[in-house]
This record gives sequence, structure tokens and C-alpha cells, in this order.
Amino acid sequence: MKLWEARIGNSKRLSPRNGRMNSERETIDHNWLPNAALFSKMKIVVIDDEPANIALLEAMLAEGGYSRVKTVTDSRLAMETCLEVEPDLVLLD
Repeated sequence: MKLWEARIGNSKRLSPRNGRMNSERETIDHNWLPNAALFSKMKIVVIDDEPANIALLEAMLAEGGYSRVKTVTDSRLAMETCLEVEPDLVLLD
């Protein structure tokens, strides 16, 4: 499993996080990524302790056509939820 991140101010370029910081990080261009509509069936878990952030992300994801969204506000339940849901994407703060 790879974790991907977008650097601040460079949200169109994604880099995998492998736990090691090095200068030769593999990157992909955002143009390589398929249209978000193809991912509407993705299982997404949103983890945040702020209810306002959860509500905002839920609304944005629903507007984008993502209907399989599970939210978690308790960090102690986050791993359990991810193991249960087996998400395609995890959004967290």
C-alpha cells in the first residue's frame, strides 16, 4: 500500500509517502489520474475530530458523487473502522 501526499502549494503533483524522506521521491502527474467520476464507487473513510470538518468533507464528497463515505471522529476507532471498511481512500487531518 502506498500513501500519497500533495505538498502545500503544489496540489497537482502527488508523491508517495513511504516513511523515509529522500530527495528521489517517485511522483505522478495529476493528468495521469482518471476522472473522479470513475471513482464514485470508492469506499472512503474520513477521520477528523472536528465535526465541522467532517460535515464539510461529507458535503464536498457527496457533491462529487461519492456515496460510500464513512466518518470517524474518535481516533481510537479509526484503525478499527479502516479494518472493517477496507477503504480505497482515507482522508485525515
